[in-house]
Amino acid sequence: MADTHGTTDNIAKVDNFYTPENKAFYEIALYQPLNNEAREIRLLAMSMAQQRRGQLELRLEDKLPLAHFNDFCYALSYAAGDHTETEVVRISADDITSDFNAFSKLAKAIRAIRDCEYDAAAAKSTPNAERTIWADQICINQSDPDERAYQVEHMRQIYQTARLTIIYLGEDEHDGRGIRYLKSISDYCREGLSLPSDNQWNDLLNQAAEWIVDHIRTPGHAEDWRAVCAILKAPWWQRGWVCQEAIVSNDAVVLHGSSSMQLPPFIVAVKAFIRARRNLLCEQFEQARRDMATVNEYLIDLVRGLDTTHVEFILQGAEDWAERNGTPFDDIKPFLRYARKCQTGDPRDRVYAFIGLADPAYGIKPSYKLTTSETFANTATCIMIKDKSLEVVFDAMDNYGMPNLPSWAADWSSPQQQRSRYLFREGYSASANYPGQAEIAFPGASSGFSGPVLRMQVLLRNLFSLLLLLLLLLLLPPPPPPPSYYSVSDYTP
Repeated sequence: MADTHGTTDNIAKVDNFYTPENKAFYEIALYQPLNNEAREIRLLAMSMAQQRRGQLELRLEDKLPLAHFNDFCYALSYAAGDHTETEVVRISADDITSDFNAFSKLAKAIRAIRDCEYDAAAAKSTPNAERTIWADQICINQSDPDERAYQVEHMRQIYQTARLTIIYLGEDEHDGRGIRYLKSISDYCREGLSLPSDNQWNDLLNQAAEWIVDHIRTPGHAEDWRAVCAILKAPWWQRGWVCQEAIVSNDAVVLHGSSSMQLPPFIVAVKAFIRARRNLLCEQFEQARRDMATVNEYLIDLVRGLDTTHVEFILQGAEDWAERNGTPFDDIKPFLRYARKCQTGDPRDRVYAFIGLADPAYGIKPSYKLTTSETFANTATCIMIKDKSLEVVFDAMDNYGMPNLPSWAADWSSPQQQRSRYLFREGYSASANYPGQAEIAFPGASSGFSGPVLRMQVLLRNLFSLLLLLLLLLLLPPPPPPPSYYSVSDYTP
């Protein structure tokens, strides 16, 4: 789904998905109601033969079972950007045609799908045929909160079953130089796969990083480095929804401007590039520690100002998902903690964008009729019940005072300060593994959160140890008074 910014407690009066204004489009009832029990979705059909210049024309295919979303369909992953920047596209369904104010980035992404050679097999077999696309802003009726909620539940299957996920990073100001350089890194790694090594993968990345560093030391190659940095700085990486879209896709291609690259070699090349950057940083810091005069200002200028947190999290998630053969992750909390760093058009999507990656046993159901505080409280409730643990309570230490949010529920829309990390080491257990039994009651949890109340009843099986500890504390002598280094006489003339 497309994202911008948003952090309000109540349901937004101006919904990012419901804007730009499309009142006339929704009033003509172009959308037919979808049957959630039949897992129905909508798709867009685009003729590859239509004029490259001029208005985009798309045909809406309604009420299609999700099972039909198979290897002839494309799922689009993009960043909406500023929702006030729009482009009018023409959409038809049956005998009805209407204009739709689409995000300008979405329109550019659809054009890129039409114009770029990213799917050689399809282009060769059916060069002028239609391409079937799933794009959230148009394929979901954004004026219907119920439909939005249950379509979110289908997101994982949509991106898993698509023929190809198109990851559109945006326009390219470097004329394809970044993708070309990443392809050369990937080619270097592919040639090195025959090298024998006990830790072949790690050795391969190290060798590729050294190759990049040697290459980039020449000032004439600085533009290659800057072009890759532009790819890694694209707004797409900071989106909340991108984790699910990229991680669960069976096949994906990265599209930057008119250049494309398959996701698996892209991951290898970017990992080597990030390692090369870290090696350069360590090298220059070590030189600065010894002698500032030896610092290479050219290299320092290249490596500074690049935050790869989002890139590394997403690419590692894609690798982990592949290793698990598409099995959802057992723990949702790392994703929700990462959500604090992401951008979403709706703060509730800090949760909903990630539930498809986690074990369905959490039972977190999307609902855009709940306020943000209710969404976060219900999420905390589901996590405690499924995990049988209160660990998620520590995430509430980073809250910033969201109205009506219980103190024990984390505000996933607030920046994470990780204060709990300084208090408790990883894997901290509040009971220190002391044998005990806990019962947690959540009033109204089955029908939605009803109040900031958390009742805990703990029965310790061995009270003798506790009483003994208290007795020892009482018998300990009081601490001596602090020493007096000066007396009043010291200041008497």
